[in-house]
Amino acid sequence: MNNVYRLTSVFLAITAIVQLLGIGERVHHALWQWYKFAGYSNDGHTTLDATMVVATFVLSLCAVFVALLVYKCSVKQLWVAKVAMYSGFSFCLGLVLLSALLISPLAQVVQR
Repeated sequence: MNNVYRLTSVFLAITAIVQLLGIGERVHHALWQWYKFAGYSNDGHTTLDATMVVATFVLSLCAVFVALLVYKCSVKQLWVAKVAMYSGFSFCLGLVLLSALLISPLAQVVQR
């Protein structure tokens, strides 16, 4: 069972990095468009697909739950628990960034 916890914690860490890179790219794009088109009649914004936003929220919440389970169950292996804890925090940070981007006028949600 310890191998499952190890594999899961490494998978969560890699997935959390990919999620932060994706959301960070959208935040960077939104800020760049806002800077580039400031002062024009149509201030810059970035577009976000509605399906991807919902999928990101649902999968990230599931990943936080799995990270919490791995953290609680892997008490014998300290590094596995720490990786799971940091991955869970990273997923929460990604959700906060995505929520802030959705609330701001810099993002426009579209259905494609």
